[in-house]
Amino acid sequence: LLADLKNDPQTRNIPVMMLSGENHMDQVKASLNLGANDYLVKPFRNGVLVNKIQKLLEKAQNRRKDYYYVG
Repeated sequence: LLADLKNDPQTRNIPVMMLSGENHMDQVKASLNLGANDYLVKPFRNGVLVNKIQKLLEKAQNRRKDYYYVG
């Protein structure tokens, strides 16, 4: 699913954070190599999740500014 999202021009810029109970470095690396923007292992604190989502959204907003000029 992640590869499909990242290969589709309409969805490739959507930030993706993987949430998983698996903490195997190979799986984390594979997800990031496929285009995941972040990876969070369960269990996690809600504050950590919120913080990571805010950072992903800020990065996405900054990238959007690079592509669009409103003057």
